[in-house]
Amino acid sequence: EIWYPQKQLADSTRRLLTVLADQLATAVYLQRRIEEQQQVTLINERTTIARELHDSLAQSLSYLKMQVARLERMQEKEVPREVQSAVFDELRTGLNSAYRQLRELLTTFRLKLDAPGLHSALRQTTGEFADRMGVPVELFYEVPPYLLNPNEEIHVLQIVREALANTHKHARAHWAAVTVRFAHARLWVSVEDDGIGLIDDRSPPLHYGLVIMRDRAETLGGELRIGNRQAGGVKIEFEFTPITARLIQQQPDVQDAFASQPGTGTSS
Repeated sequence: EIWYPQKQLADSTRRLLTVLADQLATAVYLQRRIEEQQQVTLINERTTIARELHDSLAQSLSYLKMQVARLERMQEKEVPREVQSAVFDELRTGLNSAYRQLRELLTTFRLKLDAPGLHSALRQTTGEFADRMGVPVELFYEVPPYLLNPNEEIHVLQIVREALANTHKHARAHWAAVTVRFAHARLWVSVEDDGIGLIDDRSPPLHYGLVIMRDRAETLGGELRIGNRQAGGVKIEFEFTPITARLIQQQPDVQDAFASQPGTGTSS
């Protein structure tokens, strides 16, 4: 029994206090679950950062170390200077590449830390490149919340940034757009512009940025496609099945509920 001094609580008051106590217990439980999830998310983010540093920057530095050792052997054997110059050129290219990778990774992680979530990071990215190019860069985003894990978000963001960097350097575009949408258990990503296009879209140039984008797309189980738009300019696109969507496909009841959940459906 719940008592006030000298007075027993009425049944209605007791029921109200019981409901409030239940609600308070639920709120405490949910707060603890949120804190646990935040810890899991933080661990996943750190794991992703470590993997990114290993897969990109560490490998580049390892290559540079081998080139330095190769150059030392050449100097010991008094190899002709023009042959050594070629190795110096490779070192210079490798250093520039490693610096560029580090700069892009730092930018990506800053975007993720400033405002977690792919949508926010893409909004900042399109705004950044719009300022750089001096042209509109639109964003169309239709993805349910919590669909992608941190690793998938990083890869998608890096591919989009690399594609926009390509537009900035080569396209001479007056407009660009990024589209990210989820449909039929697949995530579809495209970056397009109205620039000068490719001379031969059957054989796009194999520059370093394109290799990076293809590698990342393949890591996600997707395939990168690049070609000219019918209206002019270039379109880079890829698609893949997120891990969450794969798991949902294995649970029919959950799949129906998830399929009925709308995306954010926003553009900027």
